[in-house]
Amino acid sequence: MSDTIVSLPSHLRLRLTPLVELLPENLSQRLAAYLNDLKAEISHSILLEVSKWARTDAARPQLNARKLDPNDYTVISLLAGTITSPSSKLPPYVPPPSASEQARRSVNNRKAITALLNALFSIAGAGYAGWWASGRTGWRDEWRVLFALTVALVVALSEGVLYLIWESRREARKDESIRRRRLKTGAGKKDHNQDAEVSSEGVVKRDAPGNLRRRQPQHGQE
Repeated sequence: MSDTIVSLPSHLRLRLTPLVELLPENLSQRLAAYLNDLKAEISHSILLEVSKWARTDAARPQLNARKLDPNDYTVISLLAGTITSPSSKLPPYVPPPSASEQARRSVNNRKAITALLNALFSIAGAGYAGWWASGRTGWRDEWRVLFALTVALVVALSEGVLYLIWESRREARKDESIRRRRLKTGAGKKDHNQDAEVSSEGVVKRDAPGNLRRRQPQHGQE
């Protein structure tokens, strides 16, 4: 918690500014550096040290002489109205997948499991076929094993390449789906902000897409 950065709102800045002349030199210099910074942030450890200093017997007479309430410098009072890590940014919002997308994802998962099982059976079958075929050549068993392993390795490499191609295409479709959801969410917000509003001066109506015209109220007509 000592390294946590919190925001420095205007009310907290005004409360801390008189303490620059009262605090010990080291703490005063560090506090002044935060007060003069345009980022409007301050370390939690500085506020903790200020709170500890305000509770000392030496600090109370100085605060009273400046008509400052020592209770205003407790940790709870200093942190009131602040937020943690104000410079940090939240990740972009990604809408949850729809029911159709979840169903499609389930189908893709089943396809991936099926492809993996097929690859394992293909590798095992190719190795056994190599072992069986090499038996017709009169090779010794060690050469037959080496040949079978070579065939299985070639098939495994082929299956691995095919899986990488399939995975890259699946990721590309996933990224495209996320991009479409974000565009759809942004378009919905834009349409919501462009809705017509009724005011006391007249009615805003939409004559054509993208064009707005204000109809003035007719006076003297029923």
